[in-house]
Amino acid sequence: MIKHVVITGGSGFIGSHLIARLLPLGFKITNIDITNPRTLTTVATSLYQHTQDLEYLPGDFRNRLVIRSALEKADAVIHLAGSYNNGAEAIQTNSYGSRFIFRELARHSHHLKKVIVASTSQVYGEGEHCCSACELSFFGTRKTSDLEQKKFDVHCPRCGSPAIGLANNEENGRAPSSVFAKSMAAVEDTASEFAFHTGVSTTILRYFNVFGSGDWRNNPGKEILADIHQNLLNKQHIILPEFGNCSRDFIHVFDAVEITLTCLLADLPELTLLNVGSGNARLVWEAAEELSDICGIRGKSLQTSAFTPGEPRSSYAETSQLKKLLGFKPRTNFRQGLEELTRYSGIMVDAA
Repeated sequence: MIKHVVITGGSGFIGSHLIARLLPLGFKITNIDITNPRTLTTVATSLYQHTQDLEYLPGDFRNRLVIRSALEKADAVIHLAGSYNNGAEAIQTNSYGSRFIFRELARHSHHLKKVIVASTSQVYGEGEHCCSACELSFFGTRKTSDLEQKKFDVHCPRCGSPAIGLANNEENGRAPSSVFAKSMAAVEDTASEFAFHTGVSTTILRYFNVFGSGDWRNNPGKEILADIHQNLLNKQHIILPEFGNCSRDFIHVFDAVEITLTCLLADLPELTLLNVGSGNARLVWEAAEELSDICGIRGKSLQTSAFTPGEPRSSYAETSQLKKLLGFKPRTNFRQGLEELTRYSGIMVDAA
């Protein structure tokens, strides 16, 4: 039975919501993070003052003394910590850092019952596509030179026709195209090796676009809905990349946390790979319009030709594995999630 959970990165967006969900269930939790949660405004901040079942260990998860002291009493580990940076920091923290922490986990594998590892949908790259004309299926690619010329769509390599983005399936392979995505693919590979050699039940969760209360406060610049929300609050222009016509799979943090919790409690195979998404693709400009409507603030949208190399044109999850292994489907629809996000900031005019 799992009683004590070590969470790396527990001061972050998903981590703080996860801690707030786990504590009432009777778990003892150790949060390893370089950021003191008491200095933040999160759903878990006040919990550190009112319970002895929640411990904060300051430090980097790559610090041997910190991680070893935490693992001595752990039944399970949820590894959320990492770098969103798209350069050398991602390689150092994610690629190399994962090898360090999994070596330490292997030292304690005799008493660990479960390991859960956070990954990202970006390991799919552009993902699988189907040609609208010749019906060829292929993994999409986009050249930076084409993006600079405002050619954002993915085209068929055989006939050149526009292609349709398909749902990303866990079994269809990866095609990471950014430094960050490649560093997270390395994390997945290390986790897979750990599971194979130790036999500890290990679950890799590929989070899609997780949003919700606290997001823009803890993760500025990391998530497009958070940026749109903050710009609405500040009455600034809303900048929509690729003319707002790129699509994303938005899943509310309550659902992402519930999936993570279910994986912690479920009897899963030695190695499990799961998408954490809603299974729905939503155009960014449509998401911005709905958020503006709920906030009661009409933002000035700038549908620009800006782009981020490595970011996909279309990205959404195939969720059949979630339903098959966990019996789970998202419970918070997109509008409900946006209403929860705006209630947290106290600016929603009317949720009805």
